[in-house]
Formats: sequence, C-alpha cells, structure tokens
Amino acid sequence: MLDIKIKKVSDNLKKYTNKEITEEEFNINNALFMVADIDNMKFKIYPSRPQELIEYMDTMKEMKAKRKSFDKRKIQDDYFNLPVVKRYQEQYGEIESKNSGNYYWLHWCKRILGEDFYEQIDPLIEDFRSKDDNYRKYNIN
Repeated sequence: MLDIKIKKVSDNLKKYTNKEITEEEFNINNALFMVADIDNMKFKIYPSRPQELIEYMDTMKEMKAKRKSFDKRKIQDDYFNLPVVKRYQEQYGEIESKNSGNYYWLHWCKRILGEDFYEQIDPLIEDFRSKDDNYRKYNIN
C-alpha cells in the first residue's frame, strides 16, 4: 500500500517537474493523496507518565513547598536517567512530532482543497484541539 502512495506522489512530482501540471494542480493532487489516507492523520494519544516521573514531580513540588534547599540537578539525574523515564520521553517526543505534523498538514489540505473537504477535515482538527490545549492556542491558515 505504501509503495502505491509513493508511486502516486512520485508520478505527481515528475509531472510537475516536467511542467505537465501547474503548481496548483500539484498541490491539489498531493492534498487529495493525503486526505485519501486521512485515518493516519488522526490525533495520536500520548503515553501515560510512568510512576517514577510522577514521583519526581511530587518530590519537586514537596521540596519547593517546604522551601528546603536541595540539589535539583542531582534529583533530576536520578529520575531522568531511569530507562522507563527515557523511554517515556522518547515515545512522547515521537507522538508529539507526529501530532504537530498532522495538525499542520490537515490545515494545509483544508486550505488547498477548500470547502468541499471541510466536513472531512474539520472534525479531525477539532479533535486535536479538544485533546491537547497546545492546538487551541494557534490556528494555521
């Protein structure tokens, strides 16, 4: 399936490069390829915080509340070097990157394809905004 998509995009690029289609047609074709596979552009759920990270956050709050002096770097090293915390950060980063990219491309497809595709694209954009406050803060147009 991926090979077919790559071939379509490659053929579209070749047509554009050979001046067989305009830039507008090139963009419309690419947006249509993306919308055809719109399920892959849905919001991805972030992983749950591991207990060790929750304990770290609680420890930091407690230390600050008590206004105790403490070696923040030492405490951070103790927690952030744990394999389970590193794995969480990697997974979170990957999902955050995918979500940001998908959110951008949904807006791009909406702009390129116009009103005929709003019904298909708007619910996905709204899903991003309802599940992550970061996507409420900015609107890409």
